[in-house]
Amino acid sequence: MRLLISIGILGLFGMVVVWFVILNQYLRTLKNNYYQLWVELGKPAVFTNNTPQTNVAVFRHLRTRAYQRLSDHDLSKQGDRLRLFFIFYLIVFVLVVGLMTILFITNSRQSSF
Repeated sequence: MRLLISIGILGLFGMVVVWFVILNQYLRTLKNNYYQLWVELGKPAVFTNNTPQTNVAVFRHLRTRAYQRLSDHDLSKQGDRLRLFFIFYLIVFVLVVGLMTILFITNSRQSSF
């Protein structure tokens, strides 16, 4: 089980890198093709100007699928990919935390006897 948790944690770190790459592509496309919308979202970027306000605005934009209203096929594909990737990341995160919790509980019960 510990090996599975280790693989899960390493996988999560790798997924964060992938998230940064695909988010950066999306934000770059938004900035280049829909500058006014990008400004309305707070000029978000992956590392610079990464504030809670811009994060909330971008996540709301993705959650509500606002990008689909722009009728841009490429941007819609990128937005859908971001949404799916985020959902997949959350599922993996919950599974890894759940496994870690189970391991912690079973180890603490064994050591208390």
